[in-house]
Amino acid sequence: MSVLNTPSLFKSALLLAAAGSLAFAYPDSGTMTVTGPSDFVGTFVLNNGTQSFSGYGGGYTGTVVDTVTNQSNTQLLFCNDFSNDISIPSGPMAVKISALTNSSDISQTRFGKYAVNGYRGINVPLSSSQITTLSTNTETILNGASTLERYQMAAYLVSQYAFLGDHPAGNIVHGDSESRGIQEAIWTLLDAKGLVFTPPSDASQGGQTGNVTTYLTAAANWLQNGDRSFLSRFFVITDASMQGLNSGVQELLMYTPAVPEPRFGVILGAGLLALLWKVRRYRRA
Repeated sequence: MSVLNTPSLFKSALLLAAAGSLAFAYPDSGTMTVTGPSDFVGTFVLNNGTQSFSGYGGGYTGTVVDTVTNQSNTQLLFCNDFSNDISIPSGPMAVKISALTNSSDISQTRFGKYAVNGYRGINVPLSSSQITTLSTNTETILNGASTLERYQMAAYLVSQYAFLGDHPAGNIVHGDSESRGIQEAIWTLLDAKGLVFTPPSDASQGGQTGNVTTYLTAAANWLQNGDRSFLSRFFVITDASMQGLNSGVQELLMYTPAVPEPRFGVILGAGLLALLWKVRRYRRA
């Protein structure tokens, strides 16, 4: 007679589901190598009060390695940190990997750990190149945002890049006002008190020709009413040895395609085989 132990099989199914969900998650530590080529946005001029520096924002191609499985993934990395820099190529370097869907992960990011004095107020006009200004409601939303919400808005803005998802074939500089406005808005959101630089969208920097007002307004509107499902594709990559706001390698946002990682298939397949073996054993009993 065939006897099926339903509770045991149900428990096995739960374990399988749990394994599958864990397979989707990135580890909280790994290594990163920035290789290029890149989708640069710029050039921007940053000023710390005594001297000016020229630099780029935008996207980079990099390799992130899971230190648990030693699995390597080529990813798109985007600048969210204007006060530190990184060279191309660079690495490998030890990093922390933080999910934007988990508030507890933010404590190991640069701004989650060291923006203890809060953020500079987002004032208007943001740039001498802007005729329009932010509405009072938009300013209130942005200035009241938590660190996690600021990272999430930065991810939303990255998702607005026209070149998102395309690994560049060569180093490309995007100087259009939309790309520059997106990058300026990201830096403006993550402008913590105590940083060496103020972002180029600040009026004291003379303006950078980007539509920063447009994209800050869009970010505030998204925070109030926008779809958040895409946030599972974004992670914060933070230098593991970073000691403060103005130290260590530039922090980056990592974008991952909306497909399961290869290790998900391995874990899921092993779990299914184990479940089938258990069913067959009970039937024989």
